[in-house]
Amino acid sequence: MATLNKDIANRLAAFERKVLRRMLERTEVNANWRNRHNKELIWLFVDLDILLFVRTSRLNWICHLNRMSSKRKVSQVFNNNPQGSRVRGRPKTDGGIMHKQVSINEKLQIGKG
Repeated sequence: MATLNKDIANRLAAFERKVLRRMLERTEVNANWRNRHNKELIWLFVDLDILLFVRTSRLNWICHLNRMSSKRKVSQVFNNNPQGSRVRGRPKTDGGIMHKQVSINEKLQIGKG
């Protein structure tokens, strides 16, 4: 599940306004047609907020996972507490060749070959 950071939130809000503008088209003012402003779109659709919808959907999904049986795979993955660590960062390379850990036995066999 991706995080909902400010950049994604801004893009979603812009998309929502774009769709609302397309749905509502233009408005007539003094026999002239003009595009609707953002404040007008927000005023017309106060209860429709895509960010609020995404957040509530995520909360509903988490509640659903908590009610789910612990034998189901989805619940096991969600409630899993992974242990251990992994190597961080980019793998070290030498001229485009990846280094790999070689055991002592493999070193001895390489030397004989």
